[in-house]
Amino acid sequence: MATITISDLQHLSVPERLRLVEELWNSIAAEAHASPERLPLGDPLRMELRRRSEEFRRNPHDVIPADQALDDIERSLG
Repeated sequence: MATITISDLQHLSVPERLRLVEELWNSIAAEAHASPERLPLGDPLRMELRRRSEEFRRNPHDVIPADQALDDIERSLG
């Protein structure tokens, strides 16, 4: 596989680079969903995920639905 550097991508416009980032992110998410063990997690992130999971299990009704959270974010952005 050929190595691609940032300088190789500098000729792309900002929207093109953002689209590339989105495509890369989606490919990582799909692979992580299919094979979670392939996603490297450092100890701090692993500990935070465990903490959040335990918090959710203790208080499963003390959450904001994703749709509402997204609406709140969009409203805050104007």
